[in-house]
Amino acid sequence: MRCGQGVRVDHLGLIAASVLALPNALFVGSAPPAMVTISAAAFDTSVSPTPTVERRGRNNQLTWSAVTISSGAEVRYIVTRHRDGTVESTCQDGDIPVITNGVVSCTDRRSEPADEYSVTAYVVGPTGSATWSLPESDLAGS
Repeated sequence: MRCGQGVRVDHLGLIAASVLALPNALFVGSAPPAMVTISAAAFDTSVSPTPTVERRGRNNQLTWSAVTISSGAEVRYIVTRHRDGTVESTCQDGDIPVITNGVVSCTDRRSEPADEYSVTAYVVGPTGSATWSLPESDLAGS
């Protein structure tokens, strides 16, 4: 079991503002003065999907299967380019990943033919402060 922000238990044994993350489930609990709230959700997979990379002119087009979470929260993606030992985020600004019919796609406009990519799926938890992500995908290249 991993603990995102740690587990704090008050003298009454209540979980206070805690996040527990299991391999593909997220539990967020808080104990405001008058009530205790606990939220839970599970991703539909246990690791981020590996992208498919297709060279299109001077750009690399990436596609992968969309990830969902049982709570219905929006799943977002970090796309990472691996080039000659350098790692940096890509598919940002106007080229952010777009979901169409369960397939996510984005274009890396600063690509080179030998670039490799990985994807990390993440969601911001119900409290707005707890971000939970799946493990990064395997590398893929064109």
